[in-house]
Amino acid sequence: MRSGKDFDENFLAEITRDIEIALDENAKVFLDGEDVTREIRTPEVSKLASDVSKYGFVRKKLTELQREMARQGSVIMDGRDIGTQVLPNA
Repeated sequence: MRSGKDFDENFLAEITRDIEIALDENAKVFLDGEDVTREIRTPEVSKLASDVSKYGFVRKKLTELQREMARQGSVIMDGRDIGTQVLPNA
């Protein structure tokens, strides 16, 4: 992990509490103000995403963030739960 810490449930709860994710007009992804567009598409991050998604509080926080992104304008979202959980009325 970038922070140099191994993650566990307590660490994940701590870092997801106040996390901010935003998209700009060019579809760049910002994590707490930092452009992470390239980093989030690496095999390592894909593996970690699968590992941390087993925690309900992580899925809940990401659902909130994705819904907020959709409220701000037109977006195209891809993912297993987008049509059933995140934006069921899309």
